[in-house]
Amino acid sequence: MHRAALAALGASGDYEVVDLEPAHLEPGVVELVGRGFTGFNVTIPHKQKMLSVCHDLTAEARRVRAVNTVRIESAGRLVGHNTDLGGFCQALNQVLPAGTRRNAALILGSGGAARAAAWALLEEGWPQIAVVARNTDRAGVLVEEIIATAGQVYGAGGLPRFHVADTGLAGLAVLPELVVNCTAIGLGGEAVPEWLAQVLRWMDPEGLVFDMVYSRRGETTPLVRLCRQLRLRCCDGADMLARQACLSFQFWTGQAVPLAVFAAALEAARLPDRSGLPSGGDRERLE
Repeated sequence: MHRAALAALGASGDYEVVDLEPAHLEPGVVELVGRGFTGFNVTIPHKQKMLSVCHDLTAEARRVRAVNTVRIESAGRLVGHNTDLGGFCQALNQVLPAGTRRNAALILGSGGAARAAAWALLEEGWPQIAVVARNTDRAGVLVEEIIATAGQVYGAGGLPRFHVADTGLAGLAVLPELVVNCTAIGLGGEAVPEWLAQVLRWMDPEGLVFDMVYSRRGETTPLVRLCRQLRLRCCDGADMLARQACLSFQFWTGQAVPLAVFAAALEAARLPDRSGLPSGGDRERLE
């Protein structure tokens, strides 16, 4: 997608994959600066660690407490940003337009993607947000940190009511109009677990399921496939990914390239594959 954006501008440059082990993150970033990089994206498990590596952080990175996009400025100064928040919010509003009933939302997961989704839903005015995760301690910390930060801006009376539950769903008493999958469920083509299938049966029949997992080969993800069988509105994470790329490119270059350029490049890469299995989502979003 970024190569297509560079071509659309008639600009030179490239976008490549650089693997860094967690123990080598900081020296690896120094090496990128020395090689003349002007920016890079960050995937798990580095997104939280990059908070302390960067010299400056945008408001989005501070709110989400995770960095997935870095701009390298003069003298190697690193500015950390987060496009999960904006990419998710933009994509959600495309499929859940203004005026749609918004009472309760359910987020699956407790990592950086879940944190971005929770912030986006808070800012969109959802009054109830439930976080379902295998690790309820981690989910509880996520909620506590959001409440502490958002309370300074919105005041305690302006915050949604948060719920935390494990995958046993004990005590979960919300009927969601929106379910957001921020986990790796379905990433390898495995079936949707029964507890999640139960959530889908509970949810508002007019609601929406937003699966952050996306397919690179044109087939549907297991979660989207099940939603269609249950006649629930659903979408995968491809539009969110294109929007994240668009936001990242503008952050790096200061130049706006039409979203259609990124979407077309992504769609061209999503060709059918004989395996019939999802090739994976953007792993930086799926924890």
